Amino acid sequence: MRIAFNTWDIEFHSHACIEDIEARFAKRNQPLVVLDASGGYARQFYSLEFRPQIKSPDSKQVSVALHSSRLGIEPQLLPNPANGFLYVGIDSSVFIFNVPNLPAKRLNLTSPFYWMTHFASQGGILIAYETGLLWMNIDGDTIWQHSVDDIITGASLPSHDMIEVTLLEGGSAKLDLKSGDLLR
Repeated sequence: MRIAFNTWDIEFHSHACIEDIEARFAKRNQPLVVLDASGGYARQFYSLEFRPQIKSPDSKQVSVALHSSRLGIEPQLLPNPANGFLYVGIDSSVFIFNVPNLPAKRLNLTSPFYWMTHFASQGGILIAYETGLLWMNIDGDTIWQHSVDDIITGASLPSHDMIEVTLLEGGSAKLDLKSGDLLR
């Protein structure tokens, strides 16, 4: 996958093994930074390349290898042109890149990552993972986190300031999007 983001081209690729990634970058004589989201149990491998669209003597290309144990869903990339951040959800982590810098931050989730979405009007990003929700500002600071004793199977937004999650064992929970408070 390739996306144009601010003044950068970003490429995201899946690889069969770490040797494929190493060979790809060895040919180009490029340094490679490895980020292990798998906890040492890597089964899937991805590369993330940041290339400047405007070449200059000061411009540099940044290449990252991501290791995954394939928990949850496939990785998700969420660019935010307003602040130049790229959020990458993978395994039980969310990496926040200040393009083109290496991760400015890493959020560790307590269970596998599901999805994330940016609510520009609310000024935040909602992250759903197997057993909870996390709301953060666009800089990656956690505003609130809500854990459940069950597995989240779905989510909906009945209104602009409320999220409702459905649970595997039945039932649902409604949360205030701004505060994370449980609504009755």
